[in-house]
Amino acid sequence: MKRSKGVTSSAVALIIIGVGLCFGAFFGFHNGVFLEAYRVKDSPDAVVHALIMFFVLLAVGIWELITAIGILRLWRWAWFCVLVISVLYIGMGSWTVWTTPHTLRGIHKLQSFDPAWLIALQYFALVWSIILPVGVGIWWLILFTRPSVEAQFAKGTRSSEMPPAADVSAP
Repeated sequence: MKRSKGVTSSAVALIIIGVGLCFGAFFGFHNGVFLEAYRVKDSPDAVVHALIMFFVLLAVGIWELITAIGILRLWRWAWFCVLVISVLYIGMGSWTVWTTPHTLRGIHKLQSFDPAWLIALQYFALVWSIILPVGVGIWWLILFTRPSVEAQFAKGTRSSEMPPAADVSAP
């Protein structure tokens, strides 16, 4: 069966996000971003926390890349993985909604000499960290639960372009 444009664009989005997560994991670990973000630099477990973040981001990124390949090949397990990933995205975006007020209070409490454009960029990043995962998660849930898309991933379905195989068991 031929892959729809929505399924193909979802696979491309998963590839972009997966590569971004893998690069982000290496960048965050190598440059100490994880240690700064969690303010555990002085903790004896600082390296453990950074390693956990590194491996979680790397594992999710690799999982998304493998799922994208499965989507492009219309494998059934990839369909299920996309549904799980979309629920995780919605949960992650919802968690960001819950933590954003705390983060914004933290930004305003600090005496900062940041220019106004940098503060606006921080707000923009916070808003997009809410909208993007929730939007993509909802898009994928709607797309991949449609009967026409489910049929693309169903095993044993024949394409309308191919004629049925001849029955060789007949005498």
